[in-house]
Amino acid sequence: MQSKNTKTYTIREVSALFHLPASTLRYYEEAGILPAVPKTSGRRIYSQLHLDRLSAIECFKNTGMSISRIKDFFTYEETMETNIDNMLSLLSSQKIILEEKLSNLQNSYKHIQCKLEYYSAVKKAVDDKKSIPDWNEFFCK
Repeated sequence: MQSKNTKTYTIREVSALFHLPASTLRYYEEAGILPAVPKTSGRRIYSQLHLDRLSAIECFKNTGMSISRIKDFFTYEETMETNIDNMLSLLSSQKIILEEKLSNLQNSYKHIQCKLEYYSAVKKAVDDKKSIPDWNEFFCK
């Protein structure tokens, strides 16, 4: 039995908190990455445990981790002492993937910045009725 101080949440509330459709929450249960959600009168009742797990799931998803690998992580976590090497390996490989993505994003950001500087210079040239700068001669700072 839950104490009066234990906050619970409906699927609608959890959906709003995490900006996820209810169908995704049900899918996470079916996929085995969200602990079983008890039901009262056929309605799911989420606890802080579920919110904490959803935070971890969303974090992992944001790094590009697959549902399968997320499930592996939580399976390893259940018997952490015997699976610590597997957990560290999984997290290390995801870190490498994330570092590559970050590097690619930084390069894309620099390219966009350069294009923005160039086209701002083009606009200024047009406004000032001057010749448009040549992209090949334009150097980003």
